[in-house]
Amino acid sequence: MPNELTGELNRFYEYVCRNFLASIAPQAEYNSITIQFDVNGIIFEEESSQITQEGFLSLITWKRGNYVKDFPNVPKDGVYKILSINHDVRYTQPPEYVTESELIKLMEKNKIGTDASMAVHIKNICDRVYVKVDASRKLIPTKLGVGLIESLSTVDPEIVQPSTRADIEGYVDMISRGQKRYDEVLEYVLGLYKKKWFKMRDNFDKIINAYKKFFDIDQGNFLKGVKDIRKNPNPNAVVAKKRE
Repeated sequence: MPNELTGELNRFYEYVCRNFLASIAPQAEYNSITIQFDVNGIIFEEESSQITQEGFLSLITWKRGNYVKDFPNVPKDGVYKILSINHDVRYTQPPEYVTESELIKLMEKNKIGTDASMAVHIKNICDRVYVKVDASRKLIPTKLGVGLIESLSTVDPEIVQPSTRADIEGYVDMISRGQKRYDEVLEYVLGLYKKKWFKMRDNFDKIINAYKKFFDIDQGNFLKGVKDIRKNPNPNAVVAKKRE
């Protein structure tokens, strides 16, 4: 029962329920217009959109921002007096850390996970201490998380890009539509990651060296680890264990 859940479990329960109810709720409707201003022959544009019927957005409120961009209503061919012109000089700032809801939007945009699994993915990276969640629900990368991404990127930049996971999700979706066979997709995915496993194994020293930026590493154990990993010529034993 929901009243028996607390913390992350309660948030996960609510997220699943809201997404399910949204999937059977009425469509949302909104009006969108593009406004153009001509200033001495220079055209400036601004977009405005307003929701006319909430529909499923009343349940998954974190998606409302995708459809709402309020701008004052102005009549077509209206003439306006320019009161002032401001010129600002600004410097590029690093992007803010994303919140859990913002990360879910990015996962949806990049086709990573399903409505049921997205929250689990976020929980996994928290449990593995790749990120920490602050009081405002922003996900703050840890040294371990940043080190993992940077070290893997030195060997195979593709493995940390959303396109790799999105490609697999696309094949899984094709299974559900009857366009691909399960065994066919399984063979493709295992083959894909087997190649990446060999690549990581053959460049394990580069991965560990990249970690040295973030952690103190015992050189003796490091060399032994590289030797042990390269003793195994085939990742099938690892794959078989995962499939049991």
